Parts: sequence; structure tokens; C-alpha cells
Amino acid sequence: MIPTFEGGPYAASIRGLLSANLVLGIATIVAQLAELYWLLFPGLVMWSLIFGPAMLLIALRMRSDRRVLRQVPTPARRPA
Repeated sequence: MIPTFEGGPYAASIRGLLSANLVLGIATIVAQLAELYWLLFPGLVMWSLIFGPAMLLIALRMRSDRRVLRQVPTPARRPA
């Protein structure tokens, strides 16, 4: 079985978390370029406290929810 995310019940959650990760990454780069080092620590704390546990919770829910896992169709066997 291969886990799929597209069109699944968790697709929006995963897309939202990855978008938030992108925004925090861009904000970190901007803070470094602007030499606003006091913004770096809160950004890293927010990233480590929110992103990791949220992805872990989604992964655990996907693991317990068997509807998310779809089997890859296999070609039918022909009788010998």
C-alpha cells in the first residue's frame, strides 16, 4: 500500500502546514538579511513547537485511518 495525499481527507491540513513552513522560512531569510536577529529565535521556536508535532499528529491519524491508504491496482493475472 502506498499512502496518497491528493484528494484525501488530510490534503488540506498537509498543504496548510507546508505553506506555513514556507512562510516561516521566508520570514527567517528576510530577518537575517535585515539583521533583525531578535526575530529569529521566536520564529525557530514557533517552527519547532508547531510544525513538527502537527505533522506527527497528522501522520499518526493517517496511520490509524485505513481509508487514506489506497492499494495500487495490479494487473489481472491470466490463466496459464
